[in-house]
Amino acid sequence: MNFCQDDFITNYGQKIFMFLKDFLYCENEYIFRDLEHLIKNENIKSFYYEGNKYGILKKLNESTIIIIDETLEENGGLQDESRCSIAKSDFLYAIAENKNLI
Repeated sequence: MNFCQDDFITNYGQKIFMFLKDFLYCENEYIFRDLEHLIKNENIKSFYYEGNKYGILKKLNESTIIIIDETLEENGGLQDESRCSIAKSDFLYAIAENKNLI
């Protein structure tokens, strides 16, 4: 089963899709494996990941991932422009299918 770009855009919007694509482009496979482990581990309730451009914060509600464009925030960007939320399951699927998205 391949990642369905149209379904993702319907659920989250074009802006968040582009945000996700940029994140996948800026990071690498080794980071994706580490993130997958952190996200799937039930004993880890929250974490902060500092990547090449983005930071990711897993919220305490166990079901949502927040992607933060730290570069934009450091340069005065508003949080509405520099952050997006995505369901944990959708994020895990996107990083598994990253080659089909970028």
